Amino acid sequence: MGAKEKAKELVDKFARIDGYEDSIDLSKCEYEKQCALIAVDEIIQSIRFTDAKSDFGYVGYWQEVKNEINNL
Repeated sequence: MGAKEKAKELVDKFARIDGYEDSIDLSKCEYEKQCALIAVDEIIQSIRFTDAKSDFGYVGYWQEVKNEINNL
């Protein structure tokens, strides 16, 4: 799955939790994006606690997901 698709998937998951799948409320959308960004930051932090040499590509992938979330 590409970073753009993963970004959309994460934001959509937060939307479904609150029951606002079809919401057009921009403040709600921004809230969902912030939740997804928090989740990605947590993933990046957990990766950094493992072997940095073998996981550098994973950190790059999640940074890309983070950028795509900001672009949604």
